[in-house]
Amino acid sequence: MRYTTLNEIWKHDPCGKQTGSKKGWDLLLTNLGKTEADDEPLSFLAIIDGNGVDDCLWAARADTADDADRFWRLLACDFVEHLQPADADPRSLNAIAVARKYAVGEADADELAAAWGAAWGAASEARAAETAWQEARLRELLSKMEDEVSHDERRTGSAPMVLARN
Repeated sequence: MRYTTLNEIWKHDPCGKQTGSKKGWDLLLTNLGKTEADDEPLSFLAIIDGNGVDDCLWAARADTADDADRFWRLLACDFVEHLQPADADPRSLNAIAVARKYAVGEADADELAAAWGAAWGAASEARAAETAWQEARLRELLSKMEDEVSHDERRTGSAPMVLARN
């Protein structure tokens, strides 16, 4: 089980500090039946149960265990790996593998940075390819509509909106 404390969470300036906001800090205190921070051990499962996964992951920064960095890095790798499509770019898969190695001390910061840079390159290329495809598809549909619209419809602006899929 992993633990932190409310005082450790407080040190990281949580959101929802306003009483009654029912967000972040206020929600956590309410769910725990408390009104202020303390040093009692607080399990991350209790944070998930009360506030949800997003707040629990945010609170990871308040994990002071010796293996905290390793644990949360490996979890992040699990999350990212789970999202990878079957045809994932090898640079992205390599970045995950290097991040795992870094988390357990088998890769250094330079190797991690290089893998991260390559993965961002892959993401940029994928984004550019998707944007190009979207532009081409939009041009195709608009051109088709332009060809199908009569001169009168162009003049009056009453052209029908047809997005038939070919």
